[in-house]
Amino acid sequence: MDSANKQTAVVAEVTQGTTPTSPGFKLLRDSSVTGSPQRGAQRSPERRPDRMAANMVSGLASYPKSINMPLVRDAGSDVLLESLLCGAWSTNALKNASTKKPFTLEEKYEGGTTDPYRRLAGCLCDSLRLSIPLAGGGDPGTLTFAIKALLETTGTAALGSSTYAAPTPGDDPVSSNDITVNDLFGITTPKIMSLDMTISNAMREKYAFGPGGRPGVHQQVNRQTPGFGRGHMDQIQPREPDVTAGFQRVRPAPPATPIGAQRRCPSSARSCHRKQLHR
Repeated sequence: MDSANKQTAVVAEVTQGTTPTSPGFKLLRDSSVTGSPQRGAQRSPERRPDRMAANMVSGLASYPKSINMPLVRDAGSDVLLESLLCGAWSTNALKNASTKKPFTLEEKYEGGTTDPYRRLAGCLCDSLRLSIPLAGGGDPGTLTFAIKALLETTGTAALGSSTYAAPTPGDDPVSSNDITVNDLFGITTPKIMSLDMTISNAMREKYAFGPGGRPGVHQQVNRQTPGFGRGHMDQIQPREPDVTAGFQRVRPAPPATPIGAQRRCPSSARSCHRKQLHR
C-alpha cells in the first residue's frame, strides 16, 4: 500500500507505546514501507458429536514493518539509527549503548477529502541492512530497517497540534565517488568494491495474559531487556547487536535441559530428600 502520494514520518517517544502530545514528526525519505498486522486464528481441537467447531479464537498479534530508504543522514534517519543502536547522537558520532529508544511511525495516504492514517506506537528497530553497491540500483546506497511495534491504530486526521519537519540537513551521497572508507575491521584505507552489512538486535516478542498489563523494564548485565505490553503484546526483548559484513555469523545455541529430563544430585542430597519424604 505504497504510492507516490504518501507521507511517512517518525517521532521519538518518551514513554514507550505513547505518542507525545503535540508531536513534532520528522519526515522520512523512504522508498517503501511494507508489513501489516499479523494475527492468525486458532481452532479448538475438541471433538463434538454435531461436527461443529467447539471454539475459534484469535491468536497472538504482532506488528512488523520494513522501511526501505536511500542512504541518507537527516533528522528522520537519526531517530531510526538511535533506536537500532540504543544510543544517542553526540555531534556526528553514534555508539552502541543499552538505552531503548522507542518511536512512533505514522503513514499518511492521500485520499482526497479525507486522508487515512496508520500509526504504530512503541516501535523499536530490530535490524538494519546497509547496502552500498559499486553501481546500479538508482541510489548509491540503501538502508532497510526492520522494526517491531507495540500496537497499530488508524485515523482520518492528523494528531492535535502535530507538526511535520522536512528532512534536514539532507546529507546523502549522490554517487559512489562521494563515499570514502577510512577504516574497515582494522584495515586502513581499504579498497571497497561493494559493501553489504547487517546489524541485528535479534528481538523477540513476549506475550502475557490480560488486556493491559505493562511488565516494566528488566536490566541484566550487558544486556537490555525492555518490557512493554498492551493488549496481548507483553515484551519485545533485544539481545546483543550482531554485526556482519558480507557474511552471516551463526551463534551456538545455549545448552538446554530437555523436557522430562532429570538432573542427578549427590548421594547426600538424595538421602536428605528421602528423609523429608518419610517424615
